[in-house]
This record gives sequence, C-alpha cells and structure tokens, in this order.
Amino acid sequence: MDYETYLGSDLMCGLNKHFSEDYLFRNFVSATNGTIDAVEFFTVNTEHQHLFTSRFRTMEYPTATAKLWQDAGYETSFVSGIEISWRNLMEVLPNQGFDRVMGKYEILKERPNVECNKTWGVYDHEMLSYLKEYLNENDCPKFVMALTSTSHTPFEFPDNYQLPDIKLSESTRDLFATSDDVTLEYLKGYQYENKALSDFLDKFKASEAAKNTIVVITGDHNIRQILSYKDEEQWRKYSVPLYMYVPRELRDSIDYDATRYGSHHDIIPTLAELTVAHGKYFNTGENLFDNTLSGV
Repeated sequence: MDYETYLGSDLMCGLNKHFSEDYLFRNFVSATNGTIDAVEFFTVNTEHQHLFTSRFRTMEYPTATAKLWQDAGYETSFVSGIEISWRNLMEVLPNQGFDRVMGKYEILKERPNVECNKTWGVYDHEMLSYLKEYLNENDCPKFVMALTSTSHTPFEFPDNYQLPDIKLSESTRDLFATSDDVTLEYLKGYQYENKALSDFLDKFKASEAAKNTIVVITGDHNIRQILSYKDEEQWRKYSVPLYMYVPRELRDSIDYDATRYGSHHDIIPTLAELTVAHGKYFNTGENLFDNTLSGV
C-alpha cells in the first residue's frame, strides 16, 4: 500500500528521489527483529542473539565482517550517535576488525556543537553530517558501518528540523493498530529519518566521495508497533527496504532486478564482489547483482 498517497502527507521527505535514481530492493527482509540483534549479525555474522552481553563478548571472531576490508587495507569504522558503551559495543567491536569505534562522546570531542537528544545521543542528521565529512577527509579507502538511533522511541525531535504536517482522518484508522497520537509520533519518526537520509545523500552525491564510494541503507527491523498484518502477510513483519548507491563507473558490471527477493545475508557478498572480490570472508548469502545464481 502507498501510505503516502493514502494519507495525503509527505512521508518520504525527498528520499524517493534517491530511490528512483539508484538501486532499491523492496522484496527484502531483515535477519533479525531487533536492533542489537541486527548489529551483532552485521558485525559478527552470528545468529546467536545477545552475544555482546554474554561472557563470550571479548572473543575475536573469524566471522567478523569488517576484517575483510581491514585485511584489504581499508580504514574500518563503526559510527553511531549513541553512547558506545550501549550493549558493550566499545568493548566488543575493536576485536571484530574495527579500527575506529565512534559514538556520542567521540563525535562531541571532534564537533562540540552537535545537537543531542536526552535519550539516545547525537541526532541522526548531525551524525550523518559528521559521516559525510569523514568520508571526504582523505584518500584512504574506508569501510564504515553506521547505526542511526534518534527516530526511535521515546520520540524527541530537534526543534529546528522542520518536517511536513501529517494528516490523519477517520478513514486511515484501519491502516494502523494504535491510537492517532501514537501513530503520529511513529510517522513523524519515519519522516525525520527519511529527511535525514535524503539530506545526507544530497550532500554526499555532490561531494568527491561519491565518485568512489558505495552507500548501503537498510532497516534493522520493521515498525512492528503501529502496523497490522493479515495472516498471509506475516512475513512483512520482517520486511525492510534495501537501498544502494553505486558509483557510475561500477554500474556497467551490475545486473539489477528490482523484483528480486533478498535479505540482510546478501548485503556483504554483494559489497565484497564490488570492492574486494578476491578476499576471503564468512558468506551466508548471495550477490544481489548476480542473476545467474539460484533462487533469483
């Protein structure tokens, strides 16, 4: 369903432009249904949840994602606006191939005037602005994994970051499983993140880094709280989009099928093939741009 048309509201806040210009997979599902579980999956390639709060968190795992690029000479970073002590990230990630682990206080040390909210830390639009500048700092190849946070409950948005009005009516109530007040807060969070990402992509594409940098954006999990799902659509509880920006010089090697089904498991094999095709890594998926593979 096209919620934006149905509501008569601008929910995408400019992000649709980038979706149409680049590569978008909508038949896509997450590997997990929670934020820390997704972080553990993306950084360590594990299906065993709560690893980072277990007694095994200090181990160095051969399945760690960032090591592929670290071994290839990339500077590897994990960046988020949260306090990086959350779920022991600062303790765990340096052992998983990350040269730099940047959180709220690390960003504030470099950019003292960035705005933070009271719960999660540096606002996502500020963190993404920091990330855009970092990508353009020097010619060193970089692998960066970034985690957004401030579109999350409890909702607190910056006063000076203007978002379009959202219109709810009697006819929209059957779309959502929550009260109008709760629905509006979640939709505003959706707008905020879309605008933050769209603004980041606008500025990134105008920068030098866009000539040789791949950008991948996906969700850690769906918005479970406000949507209702029919019995035959229960899989949509795990549905998240995958967006990819690929520099022009690499696009001739890409066979893109927007209808293809995929999951988080396919992201690393796809990136590896585009950047360090001869590296060795723990692979649980397929290259999304290789349509000779089974399951397409």
